[in-house]
Amino acid sequence: MKKIITVENIDQVFSDQSSLDSLKSSILNDDIVIVRDVISQKLIQEIKGYLTQVGKSSFPNYERIKFGAKDFHRINNNDPRAYVKGAFHQFVFYPWNQNYFDLFNQFSKAYQLKNILSGIEPDAFMFPTKEDDFTARIAFQFYPKGIGYLNNHADPVDQHQIAVPILVMSEKGIDFNEGGAYVKYEDEKVFIEDHTEIGDVVFFKASLEHGVDKVDVQSDAAWLDFKGRWMGLLAVNQFFNTNVISESVELKQKKI
Repeated sequence: MKKIITVENIDQVFSDQSSLDSLKSSILNDDIVIVRDVISQKLIQEIKGYLTQVGKSSFPNYERIKFGAKDFHRINNNDPRAYVKGAFHQFVFYPWNQNYFDLFNQFSKAYQLKNILSGIEPDAFMFPTKEDDFTARIAFQFYPKGIGYLNNHADPVDQHQIAVPILVMSEKGIDFNEGGAYVKYEDEKVFIEDHTEIGDVVFFKASLEHGVDKVDVQSDAAWLDFKGRWMGLLAVNQFFNTNVISESVELKQKKI
């Protein structure tokens, strides 16, 4: 198994080039980096409460990733349009739209660290124009008990990123008991939420096999009770009519 590297304070990383170099080396070496307490638990609970209300009181819809798109929420239940099949409720925010929480400002340090580790400008993709190929995109994802999962896959490592940052929004053993996000090394899965707390941000190399094992598989499935696992994906995506990088690839998985 690869190492799990823990960083206690994100601000200290920015002030120390050797720490940045060490973290980048760890990620390129396929290690998992956990940065503690990046987002306050109070803010996360407020976001979850708001999204639950939105999810219960408005119709889900779908918007392509294009400049000027509206924020939206959708149900992905083996959606045939998805590159990677899964079952989750997704809430998407773009930097050109305003929102109640000023999300891109709240999450700016995590995005800046992602960019610096990728060898690009700290604020890259945060202020896109219609001439750009990429945009920052925040996707909160809820995986309901009994049904929520995401198939084993790998994301592209290219000019826009080397790492995938995941915001931890649920606590294993309290919000859910089985399954959850994992990174796969040959015949071993490392379950992320076995090592994290709410508010942590986890970085790992995007091309590593990863996914979400079904959450509390023995539970009754219910989309609207919002009992299960939450997470936040601090993504950088290409616009839908752009083909400068490859898309995520679903991978077959051997039983472990």
